[in-house]
Amino acid sequence: MSDTHRHQKNLISVYRKRIGSENDLKKRDKHFSKQRKLSEKESDIADTKHKLSQSLISLFDNEINNTYVFKSPLHWDEVFRNVTKQYGPVFTFWFGTTPQVIVTDSELAREAFRKNDFAGRTDSYFGSQFSNDEFTDVIMADYGHEWEALRRVAHSAIQKYSSNDKLVYLANESVDRTVNTIIEKEGLNKPFVPHEYIFLMFLNILATSAFGQSYDLEDKEFKELKYGIKDFGREVGGRILLWEFLPIIRVLDRKMVKKQKAVTRGVIDLIRH
Repeated sequence: MSDTHRHQKNLISVYRKRIGSENDLKKRDKHFSKQRKLSEKESDIADTKHKLSQSLISLFDNEINNTYVFKSPLHWDEVFRNVTKQYGPVFTFWFGTTPQVIVTDSELAREAFRKNDFAGRTDSYFGSQFSNDEFTDVIMADYGHEWEALRRVAHSAIQKYSSNDKLVYLANESVDRTVNTIIEKEGLNKPFVPHEYIFLMFLNILATSAFGQSYDLEDKEFKELKYGIKDFGREVGGRILLWEFLPIIRVLDRKMVKKQKAVTRGVIDLIRH
């Protein structure tokens, strides 16, 4: 091999090494760039988590500062009596982001109820499911002409049943049917859990009075009503009360919240139709 060829071969070898080094540098730069982006992303996530935690702490501060009084083993009525001694007969109690004005003096309460300024309902999570643009419920509706009309109808219906013997007859009939069902299914002189039978009895009194319908334990509608009104609440537990006052809990429980809305709508449709 001539010196010229040997020199060219050396140049090619050096060039290849240089290209390889440049490729390695590019790979390293790409790797470091990827690592830097991941680091920045992790930093952003950590910053977001920190901001969220601070927001949650701020959100729960009022709730913690207000609900600590219920750590007492005393009944809530006694707790409010003790708070009254410290702050007076009218005070504000916060549930999450919702302020509740508590009036513990009977004369002040009567005076407040005489004024329309204190009438009505605020926007609420559960209330909006019973009173909205599609239908209105007298219990959850806000004060206004529509509520006054509903109240007159409800008051008239209550007076109608309370002033004659029909309600007494319906109640006696429902009690007798329930007792017969208990004897048939449970027998005599044996312990049993009465909860389902009591629910059936009161539901039949209300259902027969309202829309002339009565149920047995095995009726599909009875089971749907019982689940929506009673059993679903037990399935979720006391946490369901937090959905009203702490929207963040509804976000965390979104699957159960979706189910609750479907169950509630099912109960409303059964009652309306």
